[in-house]
Amino acid sequence: MIAQADNKKETIEYDGKTPLKGKREKFAQLVATGTKNNTEAYREAGYRDWKGCRRYAHELATNVSIKARIAYIEVELAKKWDITKESQVKEYIAIRGRAVTSGDLRAEISANNSIDKLCGLIVDRSVVEQTTAQVARIATERREAALYAQWKLEQRLSRPEGLEGVNVVDIRDSEGKQDE
Repeated sequence: MIAQADNKKETIEYDGKTPLKGKREKFAQLVATGTKNNTEAYREAGYRDWKGCRRYAHELATNVSIKARIAYIEVELAKKWDITKESQVKEYIAIRGRAVTSGDLRAEISANNSIDKLCGLIVDRSVVEQTTAQVARIATERREAALYAQWKLEQRLSRPEGLEGVNVVDIRDSEGKQDE
């Protein structure tokens, strides 16, 4: 695997097999095992704990070399624990069997859904729909904020200085001319 940065300018010949140096390796190990989130791994790896550590933990986690190392460690752990799609399906089938025996309909349905997702029979669209809805909501909020800011600016420019708190009635007709 060749690590490549998101901006596609930086390509590093690093496959993740060689351990990183010092704190970076410890950080990668902690993140890859899933025992710590980025910030906790950052602190436990020996980096300074301060109010900006979340941002630096994120920068470390998105570093090309560290991402490659984390991916390599995760693959090795999956091999070590013998986790495959097939083993997961077998586990869910066993869970479904216990659910049927006990009469737990919810657990049976959940196991069936998990099997279907692993086999690619179900696509979880809620994530896509939620993301689309969020994008639409953010765009609407931005448009509303821009319109409000424009309206507010027009209000401030249309009032004479010193009359900010006084209600001013606009007596223009529909063509924008003032009545005499």
